[in-house]
Amino acid sequence: MNQQEFDDKIIGLKPKYQDQFRKIFESNENFKGDFNWMAFLFGIIWCLSKGLWLVSLVTILISVFTGGIGGIFVWFYFGFRGNYLYYKYQTEGKQIIF
Repeated sequence: MNQQEFDDKIIGLKPKYQDQFRKIFESNENFKGDFNWMAFLFGIIWCLSKGLWLVSLVTILISVFTGGIGGIFVWFYFGFRGNYLYYKYQTEGKQIIF
């Protein structure tokens, strides 16, 4: 994807996401984004609000099959990788799980 295509895909996003997505794009995806407190605190609700239904479903399954313990680890994953999950969905239309 070239710079113009990238700019077209992030137009209309909140400035904080545009900034994060630019950093990810310019690093050739080596940078995965800063810690996302909203993704950490609201997990599945945050994912669903961004259109990330697949990772939400997987999180529910992990939580159910581990008696909720696995969900705790997923919360931290959302915090550390939430921006990258949203970046992949917004720029490439891919819903990555982990």
